[in-house]
Amino acid sequence: MFCHSCGQKVLENSKFCSFCGVKLVDSINNDAITSVINSTDERKGYSIYFNDICNLEFIYKGLFEKVENIKNNISLYNEIRYVYWDYDYNHQNYRFGNKVRFIYGYDGTDYYFYVQSQRKNSEGFEHLEPVFWDTYFPKIEFKDKHKLTPERLQKIRTIVTKTEERLFRIKEIPIRWDCDSSEFSWGRTWFGPGWLDVFESLYEKAQKEYLPQAYEEAQAKVTEYTAELTKMAEELDIVGKLLEQEYSLNIIPNKFRNLEAIWYICDYYDSSNESLKEILLHLDLDEIKTKLDSVIENQQQSIINQAIQISQNKTLIAQNQDVLLKLSDIEQQTNEISNNTAETTQWAKIAANNAEACAWIGVANYIK
Repeated sequence: MFCHSCGQKVLENSKFCSFCGVKLVDSINNDAITSVINSTDERKGYSIYFNDICNLEFIYKGLFEKVENIKNNISLYNEIRYVYWDYDYNHQNYRFGNKVRFIYGYDGTDYYFYVQSQRKNSEGFEHLEPVFWDTYFPKIEFKDKHKLTPERLQKIRTIVTKTEERLFRIKEIPIRWDCDSSEFSWGRTWFGPGWLDVFESLYEKAQKEYLPQAYEEAQAKVTEYTAELTKMAEELDIVGKLLEQEYSLNIIPNKFRNLEAIWYICDYYDSSNESLKEILLHLDLDEIKTKLDSVIENQQQSIINQAIQISQNKTLIAQNQDVLLKLSDIEQQTNEISNNTAETTQWAKIAANNAEACAWIGVANYIK
């Protein structure tokens, strides 16, 4: 027999080369290793690897969506709290009148108000014409000009009058409130004195009861969501790092490192005898994304649930680890034959990643 390292002839069944000292493996064992590497175990090993990545991609997508939803909720609860009441006021003329909406807001420091008016047409209120098209409720944007400062409250409470002559008498007639805001730019003459009492009573109720309570409830929600966001963001970071570990083996090219491509590869590999190289050769990303977008959305939670079940199935985990460690041992022996001094083989890394992923999925509360 000959040394696979220096090429010198050595005695049969020698354990070490007497010329260069390298450890020797006989040809029979070498053939056995080659046959084992090409066995179904290797395909099973890659299947475990692809499924691990697929599960992690789905979990990452699910957690990312939850994080974004919580951020949106926090933003929503940090907005000005508002309440509103409708109040109908009919002008003396039957054919005219207004439907008024009183809206009050509170940002934790200042109070805001807004009034919307709808004109009554000849057919009554069945076909209301909104006066303020651009800021129609509930898309109200409270601005500084709507703050209920003492000066503004005084202006709102001031009734503007006009002089009328009736039956030879001169009389001051109240016609509207005084206000310097543009929300009264349409139909401000419709705001008769009868609304003043309504405004006062509704404002008092909003200021003392509804708005402070709504604001406190909102702040409690913000605190709750912020704590949840912190924990969920931590888990999103963990699953991101697990994915980085899986991809760092460079088995899958960069452009195919996305959920749609991984799911396609995983499904195709498990349902055919094609090699990864052949699958990637015929993989059209644009077509796959178009076909799988809705399918992925519909099956996302079921895939995540399946990943959780797998992570809790000790028998299945043990079987997968046996396959991966067996491949790792064979690859280690192969590396010794080829004088490869790499500290850790590919299959050993896959086995370690598989164990770490299953352990984390089994205890990660926020993916459930």
